[in-house]
Amino acid sequence: MEGPHRRRANYRSCARSRDQPFDVADIHGNGHAEVLIGEVLSGVPRHRYVLSSKVYFPVSDDVKDRGLSRKHIFEALDRSLRRLKANYLDIYFCHRWDRDTPLEETLRAMDDLCRQGKLLYWGTSQWDPNQVRRRPICEQAQFNLLCRIASRT
Repeated sequence: MEGPHRRRANYRSCARSRDQPFDVADIHGNGHAEVLIGEVLSGVPRHRYVLSSKVYFPVSDDVKDRGLSRKHIFEALDRSLRRLKANYLDIYFCHRWDRDTPLEETLRAMDDLCRQGKLLYWGTSQWDPNQVRRRPICEQAQFNLLCRIASRT
């Protein structure tokens, strides 16, 4: 078994295990990663895994389809939920700092989505600690084989 079929089988195996996190972003494969994860997780009881995605980067040429404005966050989340075949996300990450959108606008949008039940929690991804006044539930720091220093909060 090679290629996409093997990846799907590996993901399905993980999904059947308990408490598995599945972390994607709308920008990964221009939404195709979310579609793949949605297909893999269909039929798996929702309480068996943690599902997260990210918002910030443009996924189209539309000038409003980027950043952390309320409009973009709401529309991007609706598209992500459709692709993931999910009713809610466990965590929704603000993928980068948006200097063009007031932080309060972003915070209110995330809070409203939590109140609507579309998100359980929200977090930041690769933000500088000085950029966060009201702390999110978590920060997803860049930490990988090439970058071994996580930002300190």
